[in-house]
Amino acid sequence: MIVTTSKDLYDRLRLYRNHGLVGRDEVAFFGHNSRLDSLQAVVGNRLIEQTDFITEGKRAHAKRYDEAFADMQPMIRVPYRDPRVHHVFHLYMLRVQQRDELLKYLNDHGVEAKVHYPVPVHLQPAAAHLGYKAGDFPVTEEDSRVCITLPAHQHLTADEVSYTIDTVRAFYGAKKG
Repeated sequence: MIVTTSKDLYDRLRLYRNHGLVGRDEVAFFGHNSRLDSLQAVVGNRLIEQTDFITEGKRAHAKRYDEAFADMQPMIRVPYRDPRVHHVFHLYMLRVQQRDELLKYLNDHGVEAKVHYPVPVHLQPAAAHLGYKAGDFPVTEEDSRVCITLPAHQHLTADEVSYTIDTVRAFYGAKKG
């Protein structure tokens, strides 16, 4: 499900969802066809009613994390947030020192932290035919070694966010936030 206010994006996605077909016999570009089944449609209709709740919950948690870790450079680097962009935070990711040790510490203390994208796309077997090698995208490769994802979904309580913050700060020996 995609929600947009962009007419251009809407028009392109309508074509994309049905093989890129314009009418019955003209293909503007190669698209896809993956229709929802009835159960997926019911869930999607329910979720679209909660878009504001989901978005604002994630944004509020991310803001708390950003503020709580702003004083912890260089151990934690909070990503730059472009004020012109309305971030939704599908994932809340930080760049951290001792990423793997922090991940274990958080998981051992009941915080469901994860590592997303531990292998950069250009180094995945599916991209081998493109001919990229280690070193071709150094920032991406560094991110794959230092990024960690903290829980930020809309159902977290304020206490759970505080616990995550305090647990991260404790790992680095910092005072509670």
